[in-house]
Amino acid sequence: MTRKVLIMTLAVGLALGGIIMGAQVKTTSSPPDTQLQAPTDLKLPDLIVEEIKFTIESSGSGGTNVRIWYAIGNHSDFPSRCCPTEEGKKAWKNKPVENFLFHVSLEERDYPNGKYHMIAMVSTELTSHQNQVLNQLVVVPSGKQRQFRVKVDPENWIREKNDANNEKEARWPIQAIQPPIK
Repeated sequence: MTRKVLIMTLAVGLALGGIIMGAQVKTTSSPPDTQLQAPTDLKLPDLIVEEIKFTIESSGSGGTNVRIWYAIGNHSDFPSRCCPTEEGKKAWKNKPVENFLFHVSLEERDYPNGKYHMIAMVSTELTSHQNQVLNQLVVVPSGKQRQFRVKVDPENWIREKNDANNEKEARWPIQAIQPPIK
């Protein structure tokens, strides 16, 4: 009888030891922490200024009426409203009318040495993979050059995958590149 108990105890001990050893092997074979990414980093919107274009509405002796078209988008599976920053949470709390929205600003300056000043700002939101095209009419005085800058989320209200693509600049009149003279 004691022999059977001893054999059963030994068998159970070996089985448990094998399970524990297997668990230890699994633990040591997991990838290093440097290869793991936090899931929250993957679930963020990516707001972007896609392009800026110009059309001429009319010209006169005082200048040219130029319509600026600017396209923005969210290149992510997650909507802009999903991930406010602390600044965004405060802004939405203080201005409930802007809940879930972020700003898009259009600025201009005399080219090349002027200082930027805002000429338009809109509040919007973008769902996943949504694009919007906005526009603004401006008058560029005759003989002048203007540089325009569009910024999405200039106050940083939305936590994003990439903030580096949140602005773009373009110059009017569009400068043609001349080939070198030989």
